[in-house]
Amino acid sequence: MVLCFMQYEINEGDYMGGRGNTESIREAVSSFKGTVPKAYVTILELKDELGFDLDFNFNAANGLQRFTTMVRNLIQREVIDRPIKSGRSSILNETTLLQILVSRKYLNEGCGMESLAGYLTQLSLEELYARLFARQLPDIDTVAGRSGRSSSTSFDSDQSAYNSFDSSPAGRNELYRYIKIGAGMYLHIQEGRYSLGEIEEIKETVKTKQAEITRARKKTE
Repeated sequence: MVLCFMQYEINEGDYMGGRGNTESIREAVSSFKGTVPKAYVTILELKDELGFDLDFNFNAANGLQRFTTMVRNLIQREVIDRPIKSGRSSILNETTLLQILVSRKYLNEGCGMESLAGYLTQLSLEELYARLFARQLPDIDTVAGRSGRSSSTSFDSDQSAYNSFDSSPAGRNELYRYIKIGAGMYLHIQEGRYSLGEIEEIKETVKTKQAEITRARKKTE
């Protein structure tokens, strides 16, 4: 498969947030090197400056565990690069942290894991930063239409990239994704069980029921 990338320019006005925000975010990301828990803390500190919703519930009691599972899933699906091994630890760097952030942006725009497989890993650092800061992803239609490639690895056959993240039994559970419906409301969806269309139908059904409950509550007040 041959991928074609379009060259494009992004003006200062096209960036999310102010110039100060982009500089502080870039400084934090460019200097990053560490484990998955450190990446979790770094993203937690940056999330309010990013200018887009990460669609991840950082307030959950098991937030770090779910983040670890999410990173493991991104690696297994070849959405991000494999971490560097250092003894028993897996070390992420500037590139992988950027890939995590940008992948969340694409996923929130409706792209699936399959369409992202092998795409972000071929982008340069500057291309990743451009997508991180852009108000609109320039290639969203191209990416959404990709079939991607399926990974030949599995959690059972190649544990070396994942074991150091979480060796507890909980780390080997089914993969789930939290999908934001509204303020303080998330769907807990098993990865791969529903299509994007089905998920959208579920979201609309939940929103409709919530509106009905809200109207009924106001009537009784």
